[in-house]
Amino acid sequence: MNVKWIVALAGFLALGIAGIHFDVLASLPGGLGARSVESTLRDNAVEKLRAANTDWAQLKISGQQAVLSGNAANEAARDETIKLIRESTGSGGLILGGITRVNATLVTLNPVIESHFWQAEKTQNGAWTLSGYVGTEAARQMGLASISNATSIADTLHIETGIGTAWDGQTQSLLAALERLDEGVARLEDNTQSLNGRTTDANIKAELEAQFAQLPPPLLGKIALVLDEPNTADPNTAVTEGAPIAEAAQCQQLFSVALRDNTILFSTSSADINPQSLALLDSIASIALRCSAFSLTISGHTDQLGDPAFNDQLSEWRAQAVQNYFIDKGMPASQMQSHGAGSREPICGENTRACRQQNRRIEIAVE
Repeated sequence: MNVKWIVALAGFLALGIAGIHFDVLASLPGGLGARSVESTLRDNAVEKLRAANTDWAQLKISGQQAVLSGNAANEAARDETIKLIRESTGSGGLILGGITRVNATLVTLNPVIESHFWQAEKTQNGAWTLSGYVGTEAARQMGLASISNATSIADTLHIETGIGTAWDGQTQSLLAALERLDEGVARLEDNTQSLNGRTTDANIKAELEAQFAQLPPPLLGKIALVLDEPNTADPNTAVTEGAPIAEAAQCQQLFSVALRDNTILFSTSSADINPQSLALLDSIASIALRCSAFSLTISGHTDQLGDPAFNDQLSEWRAQAVQNYFIDKGMPASQMQSHGAGSREPICGENTRACRQQNRRIEIAVE
């Protein structure tokens, strides 16, 4: 290659670099300069972020480096924002003037807040399991002393000072309620009390349901109790069908009410049914048996977190687990089908923990 051409090309490259990074072009007629280039890069990146509703991000441009700051919801939100900034001006490069680096060291992440919980489980043979948190050792000992006729007590309670006397009072109330049941699970999480279980006493069932319906704000109550026939405490027997229901609309209403304020719980990222949901499932299975003249579609739903393909599969597994549970209780398999909707059908659109919890659900449609 001609030496003159090599020298000219080297000069052109040097001028381009100097023009972008050292504002040399600003002194030339019609020159844009680094400040104008930075402004263009920032405008492009901000437009990209605005289109993605990334309101938390704050952006500065220094040369071809983007400096990102603000408070991101989590690492995934931060990384997605970095990706958007890099894509906003193309791959660029040292000569073409695109954003070549994103500095995200100033980004902070929302802290992961673990909810306090307390839980007591009672089996038919009198075995108790206590887990979660209480406020004082005295509250722990009082709870243990209030349990009567226990064949065994597994206690893994932790003391969390400052949790509040109201919390300990609620745990005592839940223990007293669980004492009245033949078996069940009582749980306190944040401001929500839940009680699932079985009893052969219709009066106990009615009194506990009334107690949960009258909890003072901001407390929320979730209760699902199964009324067994006297002297039929074998948990391996099928759920009593009761009178068959002849109207599909009535069946749909019963399923909707049963699942409206109660959630079938599973282990994290698994289709294993949480033991505290077994009483609820028994109650719903009894409805299914009474509605066996109709076809049921059991749909699983997840929240929007995680890989969409895995969510689709997980929701299908969970719906199938519920279907299998109903089959074990005597529901004809030919009358049911399962369906996994993943995260495609949310009932709450906000990206909050409460909304994500609502979106993780099982639905039953009657046809």
